[in-house]
Amino acid sequence: MFQKSFTTKSGKQIALRYPTIADADMMMEYINAISKENTFITFSGEQLTREEEEAHLQNTMHSISLSDAVVIVAEYNGAIVGVSDVTRILTGRTRERHTARFGISIRKDFRGEGLGKALMSTIIEEATQHIGGLKIIKLQCYGLNTPALNLYKKLGFVEYGRLPEGIQYKGQYADTVLMYKRIR
Repeated sequence: MFQKSFTTKSGKQIALRYPTIADADMMMEYINAISKENTFITFSGEQLTREEEEAHLQNTMHSISLSDAVVIVAEYNGAIVGVSDVTRILTGRTRERHTARFGISIRKDFRGEGLGKALMSTIIEEATQHIGGLKIIKLQCYGLNTPALNLYKKLGFVEYGRLPEGIQYKGQYADTVLMYKRIR
């Protein structure tokens, strides 16, 4: 099974690996903490139960087994501190099978440590190897999230559109930025 180590700018050793069903409690704690933070993710203010997280993980494991997704967690001292995924877009059946959606989140106290870049580089490499026929990875980002936009551009993502006031964030409307990266 895949596992990779990464050292943050402050010297913390992070394990990058695929999740397992046994991670349900850690994943639930992680996503609920991120949700409470009200950061730049659409899942905000909600709290998942263990059953909901376990069901989500089971669906995730199924998608991974079908080579329709890759998911990597960043673990530090027995806690999840980051999660990233690339998931094939299946809405158009065969017409969009060459595209996938990218997502990432990093725990607040690990931002600015280089973890986002390491996790993103790793997930793109894994997606390229494990999602057959993948050619394009797409993402959406809050227009206000300058650090993320800069990282995405640095890693080769190109903006292809904006939806003005496409997202509501902390009482104001912000653009939704659409980006893509061609990998083949």
